[in-house]
Amino acid sequence: MEKDEMIQQVREILKEQLRTKDAENGQLSELDALLSSLKEKHFNANFSGTVEEIHAYTKTALETSSKDKLRTHVEHHHLNLARWLEELDLLKAGGGAVTIDYEQRKGREI
Repeated sequence: MEKDEMIQQVREILKEQLRTKDAENGQLSELDALLSSLKEKHFNANFSGTVEEIHAYTKTALETSSKDKLRTHVEHHHLNLARWLEELDLLKAGGGAVTIDYEQRKGREI
């Protein structure tokens, strides 16, 4: 699968989560696999933080023990989901924009 297709699929999943304020395990597993593959592809290094953030969010969601906690996790990341969608648009467009690097923030949410 090409990088642009992978980015588009990640966007579609995140848009659905933003819209419904919920997530499903199958959806999260697909997102986890897409992000793992995307990290192996060469892409604009300015967006590595975004991909790391989304992957951390996804892994935490996959480890969530109940549907209510999962819904709370997604709702808690509502603003992040919107920001990630914007940043993925920039990445897909090939822009040179810079995001705040995940390593600089040591994983702290913005």
